[in-house]
Amino acid sequence: MRIGSNTNSTGTRTLRDGAMRLHVDDGPDPHGWDRAVASAGGTVFQSSAWAHYARAEQPSARPLYMSLVAEDGGVIGYALGFSQQSSRPVLAHLNRRIWLDAAPVVPSENTAVFLALIEAHARDWGAVDLHIGSFASLDMGGLLAGRGFRRRSRLEFEIPLTGSEAELFQGLGGVRRQTIRKAQRHGVSICELSDAVGLAELRRLQAESASRIVARGGPLVEARGNGNEPLRVLIEQGVGRVFVARLHEQVVSAGLFTYFNGLAYFAIAGHAREGLRAQAPALMLWEAMKFHKQLGATRFNLGGCGADAVLETSSEHGVYVYKKDFNGRILSCTSGSKVLRPGMHRTLGFLKTMVSVLSARMGRAKDQQ
Repeated sequence: MRIGSNTNSTGTRTLRDGAMRLHVDDGPDPHGWDRAVASAGGTVFQSSAWAHYARAEQPSARPLYMSLVAEDGGVIGYALGFSQQSSRPVLAHLNRRIWLDAAPVVPSENTAVFLALIEAHARDWGAVDLHIGSFASLDMGGLLAGRGFRRRSRLEFEIPLTGSEAELFQGLGGVRRQTIRKAQRHGVSICELSDAVGLAELRRLQAESASRIVARGGPLVEARGNGNEPLRVLIEQGVGRVFVARLHEQVVSAGLFTYFNGLAYFAIAGHAREGLRAQAPALMLWEAMKFHKQLGATRFNLGGCGADAVLETSSEHGVYVYKKDFNGRILSCTSGSKVLRPGMHRTLGFLKTMVSVLSARMGRAKDQQ
């Protein structure tokens, strides 16, 4: 494969692989981009709103709006990526990375060339590693393996919002219908709270959930940001909403849902123990399904978990069982990571280890003073 490139004065960049071209732009018209992504079947994870959110979460990240252009000039695929490098001038050219939160939106017969051009762009820019995420994405495990990516298999759970509300409720299956009715009997109420109060409640409950996850052997998931609330951007961009569940006037469950191009996606949640006992999350999800169905959504994605969550020994097994019991489709997804500069990757790993060791020693010395 022979790939050529050129960059113009506006910051856009084009790489070519035979008849196909990769066009990389860091600031297209957001409305035009979103219309094009939607027409190609894209999700919120390729939208301009997601680019704004990622910048709010990681201010040093730079959005990369990538288009696959055919020989006749028509655009046949889209991808949203991000580049990031160290803020320290000495390390800026040494510690670079590029990632996508979701796979490119492109006809399957053109996926391989799109991936090849994205990797070529990452190499040309000097990225140490490249990550291809899989949120709301079709499985690309075979292609990623063929290109030497280290893969991680995931499962997502999706419910078609077709038919009447009664048919949708019936389709959830007996287990979930029972938990929804239990929440209603307990007096749980659901409302949208897409403001600073709702976000604060979500973060509070998210921290409470995180402590339980760590206690049962799961990973610590921390909210990232630069002192502000990054999730606020999704609400301001019109693609995010917060729903909360109240029990005895106390918020006991909260979740953030995105909506773009017919897909509602359950992105982030937090729950109090009282909410779990009263089955508040199940009722919140049911009310969110009905809301987004009325909004025009045709699919409702419950989010995902690692593929090994099917094992009873997994810390995510409870998540798998809970989402599986909604009786939707189980989708296989694959994320992939690839080291593009092995020598620099090893050097950076060594430096990070040394910094951790020195920080630990300094902490112990301070404690002994």
